[in-house]
Amino acid sequence: MARVLRAAVHELLVHHLPAGGRILDAGCGTGTDAAWLLEQGHEVLAIDAAPGMVAAARARRPDLDARVLAVEAAGALGPGRFGGALLDFGVVNLLDLDRALAALARVLRPGAPLVVVSMPRLAPALVLGLLRRGRPGRALERLRGEVEVDVEGAAVRTRYLGRRALRRAGAPWFEEVDALGLGFLLPAPGSAGLGRRPGLLDGLARLETPLRRLPGLRELGDHVAVVLRRRAPQAPRALGPLGRRRRTAEARRTGRITRLPVLVLELTRGCQSRCVGCGYRGPAGGEALELEVIRGLVAEARELGTREVLLTGGEPLLRPDLPEILEAVRGAGLDATLLTNGLALARHAELVARWCTAVVVSLDGHDGPSYKASRGVDGLGALGRGVAAVRSLAPSLPLTARVTVTGLNQGTLEAIARTARELGLDGVSYLAADLDSEVAFGERAGTPPPQPDAQALRRELEGLRAALPEGFLLDSDAALARIWKLAAWREGGPAPGPPRCDAPWTSAVVGADLSLQPCFFLPAEASVRDGLGVGLRASTERLARLRLDEEPACARCVCWARLG
Repeated sequence: MARVLRAAVHELLVHHLPAGGRILDAGCGTGTDAAWLLEQGHEVLAIDAAPGMVAAARARRPDLDARVLAVEAAGALGPGRFGGALLDFGVVNLLDLDRALAALARVLRPGAPLVVVSMPRLAPALVLGLLRRGRPGRALERLRGEVEVDVEGAAVRTRYLGRRALRRAGAPWFEEVDALGLGFLLPAPGSAGLGRRPGLLDGLARLETPLRRLPGLRELGDHVAVVLRRRAPQAPRALGPLGRRRRTAEARRTGRITRLPVLVLELTRGCQSRCVGCGYRGPAGGEALELEVIRGLVAEARELGTREVLLTGGEPLLRPDLPEILEAVRGAGLDATLLTNGLALARHAELVARWCTAVVVSLDGHDGPSYKASRGVDGLGALGRGVAAVRSLAPSLPLTARVTVTGLNQGTLEAIARTARELGLDGVSYLAADLDSEVAFGERAGTPPPQPDAQALRRELEGLRAALPEGFLLDSDAALARIWKLAAWREGGPAPGPPRCDAPWTSAVVGADLSLQPCFFLPAEASVRDGLGVGLRASTERLARLRLDEEPACARCVCWARLG
């Protein structure tokens, strides 16, 4: 039975794999297929999560490059390294399907085939054979979809996946180009007498062969084989500066967003810090912004020309499904910038180094006591260890610090920047503390931080650039001036006026509750429950009416962005 089915799969590989290409045998087992691929002239890398399987594959072919690596972790091999991949004979039934396909999508070049051979739920020959042998429980177990199967004395969680399930799971990255059922006319494996009647099995295989691609029969069999082709990322047409300004001006006038450079996802409102002036607390959990919702948002954002996804919170590293979230973002060809307090960076260093394109850490104190005074926890050491761990794995990954300026750290802003350098960060930026917004940073907790002295703060900020190495201070002079002007306004001076900002028309903030805000500091009047496009269309009238010089929240805003 294995010989007949494997011959059919090899014929499929001959038809779809590029001649002499570099092929990934994912879940290689004892190396049967990897050895055959080598004989066909392919360059092969074989991976399996089980060291014993890898050892057996190397024993079969000592010249085989075989490594212990789970399929779900195959993305670590690097983007676009392979011209084809094979995942066959039930390996996929044991995996986290979404993670596995996202990882394989990362390592395959656009247009490369992925041949998946799976055990489906509908296996008529197997069912009839088991019923004849008086085993109705086993006969019907595949129809349950997910069961525990005994494999050499161990219970292994198995999902039965047909053609439609594979095609649906691969849709963000792959399109189906071929599919066939295998074994729907053949006797069930283990049927009595097969070994004495090989001619019968070969005859049934010849009868089945021309029927395997017929509609309906492609869903049936002891196995099904599906060929998926890696989609080419659909990069939006690049706009020059003039085109971006024109598109932004049109969005301001009409409220219709047709191009969205940045999408912000608030993954959770849980956080381990206890920052003054911020109400986000506790563990992650209960977010309506679930993984499947994020996948849909990312797909829509790509069509809107999004280049970058900001992952924020709360603390994004508290999300247990962050690996899948990052794979969804990066699998769509988008940059992923992580905004984090850094307390859990060390534990997640490998994940961050592999998937993120930039990291911004919060750093509000220059030493342990000052850090704790601003952020409520003694976490500077953990932050330092996290930065070092990420830096060791990804030396060129941009890592910068964001400092919230309050009366607690006034007078130490240069010292904080020097601490950032000592930690190995690439730069530092400063932001006035938000004391007025009713929508950013959750319900206010505890006593607000003391106000800085405006004139002293002005002198300190104006001296930063000369005191720091060239390029380390990331803020413009106008950005630094806004910090002390807000402090002067709170002391009774003139209002600083609205910032030069286009964030409401060039970005969108999706909350953990699926709310849709034009920016962090403007309240939500729409939702993404029915999709990002629906939410943006529901915001059209509001965005067309929005005038920064008339909006109170903008007059006292601590932040702005020029994205268009």
